[in-house]
Amino acid sequence: MQLDYIRPVIARHIANGKYFDAALPRHTRDRAVRLGCGGRALLLVLYRAGERRDELARRLSALGIGNSLAHKRNDRHSVFAASRCDLPKLDHFYGSMLHIPCGWWVGDAERERIADALRPRLVAVERRERTEATR
Repeated sequence: MQLDYIRPVIARHIANGKYFDAALPRHTRDRAVRLGCGGRALLLVLYRAGERRDELARRLSALGIGNSLAHKRNDRHSVFAASRCDLPKLDHFYGSMLHIPCGWWVGDAERERIADALRPRLVAVERRERTEATR
């Protein structure tokens, strides 16, 4: 029975991923992690959301936009403790990721609101990084 509904759910996930690809600054699109098959976005995770990831998360929450810090590395869970090792670059990557809602449950109005809230912050990060690169 549930399989009767899966195609539209996956299609909506993909459509939302494509929307964010088009709606967010190029800087962000280049740094977004898309999980899925054949480049079709099923989950959008912003990384390098800037050093101010926690501030961005609080701002989105204050606007009523759900978001979450990225999951812990697998080797940080007790079941995988034996494989724990020092991976500073991966720690940095995880420390700068932020999940934003983009699943099938996000409607057109919601995704526009999310993009409108993200855009100014992400443009500022892009400008700051360009300025730092020219120094």
